Amino acid sequence: MRRATVGGLCFCVALAASTSAANSFWDEGKSTAPLAISVLGYGLENVTENTVDAFEKGIALGATGVEMSARLTADGKVALLHDFLTPDEELVSAKNFSDLPAGTLELATAIEAVGAHGHGMNIVMRNDRLEAGYDSTNRIAAVVVARIRSAGVAHLVLLSAFEFDTVVAAKAACDGCGIRTAWLLDSLQAPLFSSTRYLEKTAAAGLDALSPEAGMVDREMLEGAHHRGLRLFAWFHGEPLETESPALMQTLSDCGVGGFITHQVPWAIDSRVRKQPTSGAACERKRSCAMRRWNKQWQVDEVRVDCDWADSRAV
Repeated sequence: MRRATVGGLCFCVALAASTSAANSFWDEGKSTAPLAISVLGYGLENVTENTVDAFEKGIALGATGVEMSARLTADGKVALLHDFLTPDEELVSAKNFSDLPAGTLELATAIEAVGAHGHGMNIVMRNDRLEAGYDSTNRIAAVVVARIRSAGVAHLVLLSAFEFDTVVAAKAACDGCGIRTAWLLDSLQAPLFSSTRYLEKTAAAGLDALSPEAGMVDREMLEGAHHRGLRLFAWFHGEPLETESPALMQTLSDCGVGGFITHQVPWAIDSRVRKQPTSGAACERKRSCAMRRWNKQWQVDEVRVDCDWADSRAV
């Protein structure tokens, strides 16, 4: 996932719209290992994001789900575009769907195109306060929820957004329909609240999950999420903004993260296979070592001694 550059994902299956809220793809207990959610479908540069080709290649790599970025157009359509500006630097929200770049997918079309697979969809509602065209009424939430309910895929969808009020609006529009909701966080938001405060806001709003940038996940967030019954879905920017780390991914898998939203689907799958459940101080030590690896400090001698990998994997 890229916070402000481009990314996308989707999956679906046309089943009964009245799916029970207790029967979601995204719930704890659906899988004993983290979900592997493909960003841009394939994660390499030979496919275009938010396209059927990207979704299918991500699935072919073994992803358990895909992500798509959704934006509301002037005529009430939901376009799968990450950026708030078109290539000609016009606001997506100010243009009709028919005037967007050729090949742009509408959410309903994407659902129909990939709905036969039964994979999960992380649909990111892009309505960010710091972007031009921000809609304080959060109209995108009701429109997207209506698309999902009409297609009968509520049990496969995680609706997320960086804008807290947008996710809350989606929760209200769903009104018990079975769609799961998550608040997306990036490292720019990290100084605003403690991990506990982010969890408290998420739980108080009745949301189902927190989706932080991977580097924000700490012991406080891991243990607090478990205590509150919230799931954690960690995401990575991917190249060229940052290097995704298999060591960090493995550690977060061991420590109970519910899924990874990533360009590197094979690493996420490997972390599922090699998972060694860990908690408490041992988990924090693993995480600390993995973060230092991630930050390219692994060549420092004292870090090598302190973070012997075989020892740090011990519970």
